Amino acid sequence: MLLKKRATYQFAGFRLDGRERLLLLEGTPVSITPKVLDALLLLVENAGNLVEKTTLRERLWPGQIVEDGTLARVIADLRKALGDVSDQRRFIETVPKFGYRFVGELSPVESQESLELQEPVEPREGLQPGNSGFRVANGKWIAAIAVLVTLAGSGFLIERFRTRPPAIQSLLIAPFQTIGDAPDAEMLRLGLQESLTMELSGLSKLAVIELKQRDASAIDDAAEIGRRHRAGFVLVGTIQLTPDRIRVNARLLRSASGEAIWVRSFDESRDDVFKVESRLAKLTVAELIPALPASENEQMTRRLPTNASAYRYYLVGRHYWNERDENAYIQAIDNFKKSAAADPEYAPAYVGLADSYLLAARSWHNPRTETLPLAEAAIHKAIQIDPSLGQAHATLALIAGNYYFDWDKAERELQTSLRLSPNYVTAHHWYAEFLTMQGKFDQSEAEFEVARNLDPASPIVLTDLAQLYNFERQYQRSLQTLDEALKLDPSFHLAHDRKAYALMLMRRPEDALREFETADREAGRSWIGKKAWAAAVEGHRQEAIEFAMKAEQEEPDDFMLGMVWAEIGDSTRAMDWLQRAYDRRSGGLVSLKVNPVFDRLRSYARFQALLRQMRLM
Repeated sequence: MLLKKRATYQFAGFRLDGRERLLLLEGTPVSITPKVLDALLLLVENAGNLVEKTTLRERLWPGQIVEDGTLARVIADLRKALGDVSDQRRFIETVPKFGYRFVGELSPVESQESLELQEPVEPREGLQPGNSGFRVANGKWIAAIAVLVTLAGSGFLIERFRTRPPAIQSLLIAPFQTIGDAPDAEMLRLGLQESLTMELSGLSKLAVIELKQRDASAIDDAAEIGRRHRAGFVLVGTIQLTPDRIRVNARLLRSASGEAIWVRSFDESRDDVFKVESRLAKLTVAELIPALPASENEQMTRRLPTNASAYRYYLVGRHYWNERDENAYIQAIDNFKKSAAADPEYAPAYVGLADSYLLAARSWHNPRTETLPLAEAAIHKAIQIDPSLGQAHATLALIAGNYYFDWDKAERELQTSLRLSPNYVTAHHWYAEFLTMQGKFDQSEAEFEVARNLDPASPIVLTDLAQLYNFERQYQRSLQTLDEALKLDPSFHLAHDRKAYALMLMRRPEDALREFETADREAGRSWIGKKAWAAAVEGHRQEAIEFAMKAEQEEPDDFMLGMVWAEIGDSTRAMDWLQRAYDRRSGGLVSLKVNPVFDRLRSYARFQALLRQMRLM
């Protein structure tokens, strides 16, 4: 063993020690994952030079096939760790299409001598065991061993090895299969799976994937599904309902071998379904995270439901909310209200209520005065009950961005949500959307990749990823992504709507109208404004004006009419409707900075003034 010197680097208050694998800011360790640290080391070692994506992938994931989105997420996490989140990059510069470059000002610092295992140097030719050369080498070995003994005696080496952070476990929660034909068995199955996912997703050492029923065609081979989704473990089981009982059989499997780690059966009163979730969550955590931090154990215990009626109504509410449909939101609101009434201290019910008001806003006359106060009252109640509830902070972020255009607060709340609930899919999804609307497309795609990995069968995540591609003018890629979403749910109206949008931007109005018609039929909406847009794209200006005037007489969609008049070429009317959309906080307005439909308005003073009002320039 030989002593070897290794350089460290300093930049803007940071100190990077490659030998000790530490990043310090003003002497305080910065929380950073090993992969992100590896990326920083590679970029710093090549400071000022382009490091191509291919090189980064090969060095960070040797022998693996990795998509650009995964690499982009690592870079995004690195930028967050360095506080490099402004448009003017201080440290990590993106070279579009090629890779990244470290542009910070470095000052190399010689680190203290540290030990590193090396092969012993072979004796030079002519030196014999008894000669002085060999004795000098022995002296070096003795010195090194003495240092080791000293360190071991002080407990330094033992502590170094003992405190290595444990690996993050990955769990796939497969759909529980129903036995029998009880009318509400399917609703209970969906709710149990989603609620388990939400509770376990708040744990920092567990990555949770929720598998949808439509993606579980080979559920008989649950271990294979786990391997396919790169999960270390799979939770699978059955549910049977009788008039007064619920019976659940569950198995925790190791994906690699299919071995059953444990098999458990539960037989409870139907009013005590929450006890099944509580016991399943605790059994799973006990196996996968035996050394669960006390704070997370307390948090999980506090959040597990204790009131059967509140829990049941909450499950039904989330089921309707996930349909992303205006009529379903009404059902969701009703059930979340019943959940809160059954247990006024059940915080998730208030989060669900706020989420429903916010996403249902487009069907209200004036979201700013009608739905916003209701959503704010509900979410502040949730925070009052449980300030550490990650889901609540994601909802606060949505309010801060979409209604107050306070983008700094929105990002802080999203980051708080992800710190408290690292695997909460909706927070990753909404953060990706936030980054899209800010024009940070690389970071957005990386965040969408995280959301997709957590929920591979979510049509809404794919649909909003496609919208990112629309804003990047990658229309063909958008259509391909939307086809994936529609394979998951052929009736998902938002996917049809986004597909029509892409086709319209590709100047294919006839194809777009067919998709708009399908979308609005599924959602039960009028689509006269879409006809106006199509006529304008086709160059039929007078017909477009007639349709637009007719749409204005109905319950107008302010933002859609802004797009229509922009396409017609009437910038004054377009800005009138966009200003009205701003005043009412209509849906879609947050895309103003990046939406291609408004490219022809960008040089207008009124348009720039509106962007300033929204703090987007």
